[in-house]
Amino acid sequence: MDSFLITLLVVAIAEMGDRSQLLSAVLAIRFKNDKMIILGLLLATIINCALSAYLGSAIKNWISMDALKLFASIAYISGGIGMLLWYRPLDILENWKIGAFATSFLGILILQIGDKGQFIIGANAAQADHWLFPFFGAIIGIMVANIPAVVFKEELSDMIPLKTIRKIGGIIITFWGIIMAMQAFRIIG
Repeated sequence: MDSFLITLLVVAIAEMGDRSQLLSAVLAIRFKNDKMIILGLLLATIINCALSAYLGSAIKNWISMDALKLFASIAYISGGIGMLLWYRPLDILENWKIGAFATSFLGILILQIGDKGQFIIGANAAQADHWLFPFFGAIIGIMVANIPAVVFKEELSDMIPLKTIRKIGGIIITFWGIIMAMQAFRIIG
């Protein structure tokens, strides 16, 4: 159950101000169909989280617990640093003419592949009792961060200080990763 809550919290923080949140808001403004954007986001998120959690749990039997902790620490440190240093231009998919659902589903699915959240989910699943705990935690975390972007669109940045949350979240996640690395190397208990 810890892996559920930890994944939910870390992924929700990591998604704040992230490209998938921004793309969700942009698509909601463009298509004016919040329901289809949310359904596309949900389906893309389910697929991404299932893949991440299942593959993360698959490595559990191949490597030692210390190596799993080191894998998790690298995922957290790189994710946290990415939150602090990040900004890559976002393709808002203006040329995609396939409708609200298909654009949000495919666009967000592609955007989530190789993202920091995917590695954090996999790392948590590798250490969890069962991969379903981080799977469901990640889905809820991603949806908690992205649904307000769809509903509130451009007003979200006025309501929530996204840059501040990204900086504080990046520091916390990086620090957490450093603690995990120190545990993996048995520097601390």
